Amino acid sequence: MSFGLNRDRPGPERRGPAATDFSTGGLSATSLRWPAALAGTGAVPLAWWGTRLVLRHCGVARALRAWPALLAAYLVGFSAWSVFLSRWGRFYSLGQLLFLAGVLLAIAAFTAEGRSAPRLTATGRSASGSRTWTPPETAT
Repeated sequence: MSFGLNRDRPGPERRGPAATDFSTGGLSATSLRWPAALAGTGAVPLAWWGTRLVLRHCGVARALRAWPALLAAYLVGFSAWSVFLSRWGRFYSLGQLLFLAGVLLAIAAFTAEGRSAPRLTATGRSASGSRTWTPPETAT
């Protein structure tokens, strides 16, 4: 009794998008786990890009965006939970990747209106040299 896993006869597992996975590596733990590992690995650059996108929208200078973005990528890449989920042959790391991608695409779409926030430098002035915030007038 083969339960449809006979490699000589194409069964339901040999059709569709997963057919290439099983036909090249066979039905093994490795062929089931590598998509989850790739999805977990893909979440690292998304965390880096998303942090830079959010900080750019908040007006942080380009030089000051590098370290928080690297820290976010480091936290996602070396998080024990993220590594643990990427080792399973399940959908959890793919869910993390798609969630990050959806949130970042939404942020990119909502912030791309043609106008950008003023960029702050380390001195608290914008690139044009003017102050970016002035205190409100006080009523006496």
